Amino acid sequence: MDKLNKERFDGLMGSTRTPWTRIAGIERAWYSEEQERVLCVVVEDTTDGDFACIMLARDAVGRYRAVDLTKFYSSLQEAEDAVPSLLKEWAEKSPTAYVQGDEPRQRMDFFTPRHPRERLNPSFISIVECEELSPAKGIIESMMHYFEDPDGNFVEQFQSVAFNARIWELYLFAVLAENRCWIDRTHPAPDYLFTDVFGEGFIEAVTVNPSGLGNDPVFPTDTAALDNFRANFLPIKFAGPLFSKLTRKYWEQTFIGDRPVVLAVADFHQGGATSKSQDSLLG
Repeated sequence: MDKLNKERFDGLMGSTRTPWTRIAGIERAWYSEEQERVLCVVVEDTTDGDFACIMLARDAVGRYRAVDLTKFYSSLQEAEDAVPSLLKEWAEKSPTAYVQGDEPRQRMDFFTPRHPRERLNPSFISIVECEELSPAKGIIESMMHYFEDPDGNFVEQFQSVAFNARIWELYLFAVLAENRCWIDRTHPAPDYLFTDVFGEGFIEAVTVNPSGLGNDPVFPTDTAALDNFRANFLPIKFAGPLFSKLTRKYWEQTFIGDRPVVLAVADFHQGGATSKSQDSLLG
């Protein structure tokens, strides 16, 4: 049995939890059996103050979902004492015991190459092959079980011509999932309809990309030149993709209604730009 930290548990859980779990209970401890076939979260009931164990296991497409809710215990210690035997019991079950019956026909697979090596994006190859990036690959592998692809081209583009745009979409997906938002991918655009306890909204991923000629100037090291670069060049780089998104007039589509649309922008026009150009967007 392993005791997990919250960050690891969140990474494994993807978008399983709904917004309303924040109201019903407070997560107090997280556990897994050694192979992470089965997880357990100890939850404190916000109404009565007692505790229960929720058992989770991978369904037919690899998503962790609840398979059992125990009785309620009077103390956190009593609930935690029950965890080892619960993990052992559920880990020994057949995988068919974890199937929910409403899974998609096929699980999502981001990493099996769909292109010849020469067409694969170098960043994609790095994630797959570099040992130092294996933690990142592990987190993305956990996320992919929960991800839906309404366009049908996500994996092909993630591996090749649009790696940056797709990794930014995954980042936004992770943010929504960790905040326990319910995520709807019914419509190809905007990228996400999300629901939390306060309401609903849409998020559309926007990326700033290198120029077609690949001759964007690098960030200056001189302070005065850097200030000029941020004040004059970078706003133009942001303006193009933002204007392009605005011309799509999402707010005029009937399914949007009066719900807000958020444009989430990330700068990939050169290496390290995301951490250096935010002031230009704010200005």
